[in-house]
Amino acid sequence: MAQILKFNYSLLPEVCALLHRIWFEYGDPKKQFFNKLLAVHYFLYCLKRSSTAYCITDSNAVAGFLLLKQKSKKPRFFISKFVFKVLGGFLSLFAQCREGLKVHDLYAYNYAKLQQDYPTDKYDAEIVLLIIDPKLQGKGLGKKLIDFAIKKVRKEGAQNVFLLTDTSCNYKFYDLLMFKQVAKRKGGYLYEGQESPEYFFVYEKNL
Repeated sequence: MAQILKFNYSLLPEVCALLHRIWFEYGDPKKQFFNKLLAVHYFLYCLKRSSTAYCITDSNAVAGFLLLKQKSKKPRFFISKFVFKVLGGFLSLFAQCREGLKVHDLYAYNYAKLQQDYPTDKYDAEIVLLIIDPKLQGKGLGKKLIDFAIKKVRKEGAQNVFLLTDTSCNYKFYDLLMFKQVAKRKGGYLYEGQESPEYFFVYEKNL
């Protein structure tokens, strides 16, 4: 039976292993050490911006996670800020990692441009990151996590929530959860030698 847990650092290895398998397991299967570190780096980047984080388990294994940022709360994962900075400096020493960091910069650049066109500071909460194990999709785990998070922020006074996504993700999933697409930016071009997804989106939901 699926269970939702508040994130703590003891879950970090499982969470980052899942993220690596979904987004960072590319290239030579025998040379995944740096890819695993890039997955850790990206998770810490998202975590340091978040005020709350939850994991969902299935058969006692981490099946997904959700990071949440609330305007009324300051980010609380202070250790992640320090480790993110140190790890980023280490990864930048290696050519293979510098390419991976460029991909991260590509996404950050496009999302920043999108938010220049459509400011999101009016929202009370943001779903910073949602990841569900593809092998377990279709079991309602993503919906369960989002419903749980929305119930929490609504109870604390939030009236709306938003998220950023793009065509490299299963973005139509949010349509099914009654989120509304309110902004769209065309990507599909090169930035620092990397090709971006075709479109980037802002979705919102009134609570």
